[in-house]
Amino acid sequence: MPGTSDIAGLSLSVRKSGVTRTATQDHDAPNPWLNWNWIYWDPANQTARIMNPFGGGDDITLHPWYGYRVWANTENVTIIFP
Repeated sequence: MPGTSDIAGLSLSVRKSGVTRTATQDHDAPNPWLNWNWIYWDPANQTARIMNPFGGGDDITLHPWYGYRVWANTENVTIIFP
């Protein structure tokens, strides 16, 4: 994750073929480009966790120096960080 401070998951956008969607627009689309449940390793608790910008009891922010596993539902999607 780029940067030196936490980033709210809802501030992310995605782009494909010249079209940009906010996280909410992509999540609510009939054909979302990403699965918004991102898996990461929490080194403090020594366990895998989920980042989901829409909550549901999961972490809603991305943390610097953490790696995230993201599933794309299509090819050639770019994640845009603020």
